[in-house]
Amino acid sequence: MDADIELSNWDPMTTEQKLSELLQHLNGVKVLSFTEGKVSLEYDPLLILKTDIHDALIRSGFQIKDMQTGPASPVADALHSEE
Repeated sequence: MDADIELSNWDPMTTEQKLSELLQHLNGVKVLSFTEGKVSLEYDPLLILKTDIHDALIRSGFQIKDMQTGPASPVADALHSEE
């Protein structure tokens, strides 16, 4: 599954690093990209639920403005086949 998570408390100096540290410890989550105010990631719903990702972000002090999920994109699938 792919997820785009928009945060309302994005700090350009610290958020990307804090998110990376948090998300790398969540089993089944792979960060695809960061953009101003948003993180795009892929997760395996057999290993982690969307609600688990949401709750981990909230517990870490992030304010979620929007969270959209959907099937993994062909681009994400292609990235896995290149690894």
